[in-house]
Order: sequence, then structure tokens, then C-alpha cells
Amino acid sequence: MRYNERSPGRDRGFHQPGTVTCDMTSQPDAMAQSPETVHRMLRHRLYPDTAETDHRLAGVAGACRQAWNHMVADCEPRYALWQAYRIDPKPPITFLTLGKRFTILRNDPAHAWLKAYPAAVVHYTLKYLADAYKRFLADPVNEGKPHCKARHFTTPGFTIPENVGIRDGRLRVPMMGWLRLSDSDLYAGCRSLTARIRREGTEQRPKWYAYVCHEVPAARVESGRVPSAWTALRSKPRTAKAGCTT
Repeated sequence: MRYNERSPGRDRGFHQPGTVTCDMTSQPDAMAQSPETVHRMLRHRLYPDTAETDHRLAGVAGACRQAWNHMVADCEPRYALWQAYRIDPKPPITFLTLGKRFTILRNDPAHAWLKAYPAAVVHYTLKYLADAYKRFLADPVNEGKPHCKARHFTTPGFTIPENVGIRDGRLRVPMMGWLRLSDSDLYAGCRSLTARIRREGTEQRPKWYAYVCHEVPAARVESGRVPSAWTALRSKPRTAKAGCTT
């Protein structure tokens, strides 16, 4: 699954509500699958317990967007200067170099507000930015150049890159605690690798969702104890709405 942060308001690779995918090729190296396991993603509804928590989720997504925009604005003059003179080596744009700049940014008194949000989560946004620059520099004709994100044209979201905790139907969000998930025991007992939190729906009725990637034993999938994506969808009972017939 390829996640592209280049397009405001659009996340390429995330499927429509209710779908499950197992292709996680754009995830970090630590998530490389072994022959004994496969990766499956499950979409949960995420329920903030208070209005303050809802605002906090939006705040983390906003911090990620601000970090992205700041690094794009920082990379542009560096690259333009190198193109004009080509004296020094080409400035590297990698997750490592962006991470070092983010540390400086976070410790800057003018951006002290970033410390109110989980560093690992905001920092991981730069992984998507580094990948976007890598694709652009490799194929500038077909790949768009990363650019700043507009607030009202970007789907709010962030990624919990590691130490994803799910217990008793709740997801642990860093610096917020445990938030309730929609019921699903499809991958109960399997290791949770990452969780992508997104706000979907309309401006008037926003809803939060968690896309959780699980590491599932391949033997469990082959034996049928974990249904495939389409089997999982079709096996759900469908309830008719009042006044409608099926």
C-alpha cells in the first residue's frame, strides 16, 4: 500500500470504509514480513471520550501538518541554492536528515508548542515526506513535487508508528490514553504494528477512524481462522433500515 502525502485532502492507498488490505510495501523496514507472517489492516471506528479529546486528536494532526510544511519550506531554498551553484554536494532529503532538523525545530523556543504533542508521532510524518521526495527525485516527470498542505484541503490524520497498544477494545494514543474502538476480534491475539488515525466524514459530522496493521501468522490465514478481506465483508449480517426493504 502506498501512502502519498503529496496530495492535499487525499490519501492514496487507504481504502474505502470497511475494506481490508495486506500490501504494506510502503511501511518502514521494521515491518518487513517474514515468511511465517502476513500483514492485515483493519479499519476501526475510534470514539473520543470527550470533546477535549476530539480537539487533541485534531491538534496532533495539525502539528503533523505544520511539521510537514516547515520542512518543505526548509528544503526548497536548500535545493534551489544547490541547483543554482552546484558547488556543494546535493543536500540529502532523508528521514534521518529531516529528523535532525525536526529535533532542532522542536527545541526552538518559537516552536515550543510542539512539545505538547507526542514527538514520535509528529516526527513520523517526515517519513512520508522523505518518501515523497525520494519518488520525486527519482522520477520528476511522473511524480509530483511535495508541497505545503492547506488546512482546509487536507484530511486530518497521523500515524502511531510503534508500540501500538490495543486492549479490551481500546487503542492507546500517546499522551491521550486509551480510546474506545468499534468492536472487532478478527485479529485478536495478533501483534499490532502501526495505527493510522484519520478524521473522515463531513465538516459538520466528523468521525475518527483507526487503520490498524496487524501481523498475522500465515498458517492462521491459510487454515481459514482469519477470513480474507472479501469473506470478512460478506460474512457481516446486513440490517435493513426502517422503512426499507431488502
